[in-house]
Amino acid sequence: MHARYGKDETAKRLTIPARRDQTSVLPLEWVSLDGRTQDYWVDLGNGKATRPVMLVLVDVASNMVRDWELTPTENANATVRLIKRVCERFGIFENLYPDNGSSFAGHRVAGGTPHRFRNGIAKGIQPLGICKIMGINLHFALPMNAPSCGC
Repeated sequence: MHARYGKDETAKRLTIPARRDQTSVLPLEWVSLDGRTQDYWVDLGNGKATRPVMLVLVDVASNMVRDWELTPTENANATVRLIKRVCERFGIFENLYPDNGSSFAGHRVAGGTPHRFRNGIAKGIQPLGICKIMGINLHFALPMNAPSCGC
């Protein structure tokens, strides 16, 4: 395989993905947050055709989608609205597991978190984000490491 596909492709094909055991995870103990650009064009009311982004909060214990939102872009305001709706409907969850997108690692969501991969260690006084205010622990995915999300 090494001669045919090269070192990186061989390693990728021979690596066994890590399967996480979810039986010990309680409901709403871990919630995953991600945004995906959709493959269709819509008019969101401004007269322009755009591909919306779907933000989704998923309960890791049950793989159930707790809530979602379609937005023109992946942004902090929509993320905060989504987190508030899930907490209002299901209660405050313990841990949030987002990727390192700017809308998730910015002040509105992650403000007050000691370390974020995207922005590094916070300098000076910063406003508290929704997660710090509500007592939700943030655990960011490793940068440039898609398998770390457990997909």
